[in-house]
Amino acid sequence: MWATTLLVKALKLDAEAKAKINTKLTFTDADEIPAGSVGYVAVALEKGLIKGFENNTFRPNAPVTRAQLVHYWIVQMIKWLETTQ
Repeated sequence: MWATTLLVKALKLDAEAKAKINTKLTFTDADEIPAGSVGYVAVALEKGLIKGFENNTFRPNAPVTRAQLVHYWIVQMIKWLETTQ
């Protein structure tokens, strides 16, 4: 959860996330996502930064692995490189 919020903030998408605070997320465990974080998750999904898990869960209370963090940053780096070329 914190990694998604951090990533959205690092991309300076706070205003967009705050505007999406009332978004209805479709994850089966969406009710476990804190209300203040819903917009951050919505923006990260919209921008293709995260996908969730195969079983349509987000697992907001699960620890984030190093592999997941690296994936987030690699995806963002690729997108950045594509826009600067």
